[in-house]
Amino acid sequence: MIQVNQSDKTRAWCRKNEFTGIRSDPILENVEIWVLGSIAEEVTQIAIQLNPNAVAEAYARAFKMDPANVKLE
Repeated sequence: MIQVNQSDKTRAWCRKNEFTGIRSDPILENVEIWVLGSIAEEVTQIAIQLNPNAVAEAYARAFKMDPANVKLE
């Protein structure tokens, strides 16, 4: 499983290459959690402003993990 921040890759690239990981959308400024070429979770900037743990919680949901064990930097 690849887990890297791919803000320079397009959604089309992520789908085609069955990307798994985190992508920051440079236009919408949303954070996307990808699993095998599909967006599993998308977190808006508003959600992040309201909850600083929103991306970690989305990541935990996407990979069926305990949110307390997810630390993203």
